[in-house]
Amino acid sequence: MDFIIGAEIKKNVRKKGLTNKAFAEKMNMEERNLYHFFKKETLDVDILLQASEVLDFDFLGLYIRNSKFKNSSFSQHKHASQPSVESPMKVEDIQNQISFSINLKGDFDKVSQEMSNFLQLVKKEAELRGFKLA
Repeated sequence: MDFIIGAEIKKNVRKKGLTNKAFAEKMNMEERNLYHFFKKETLDVDILLQASEVLDFDFLGLYIRNSKFKNSSFSQHKHASQPSVESPMKVEDIQNQISFSINLKGDFDKVSQEMSNFLQLVKKEAELRGFKLA
């Protein structure tokens, strides 16, 4: 059976003792939509983060660890063309850089435990797409 993130969220709603109505309100959604929500195998990252905050549980990390793609040959593929030693960056390379930031809320120990796994996954996915992380 496939991993169903919606079902995992539903379990945590029950553990927290929230009613469907209360959870739906905190998620800014209609209660009648929860039936389908709890059956979803995939959810947007924003929704996973919102549910994580509402229920004080790392659903993004849980989803990443249980994703149906976690063991795929694509995710394990390494680009042979990428050099193992970083070369100095040119000015035009610097102009085409992007950055992002993450705001995390939660218990320090929980976040610390999962952060290393999360950062390794981000680095791996970025490298698969031809990016270099600083």
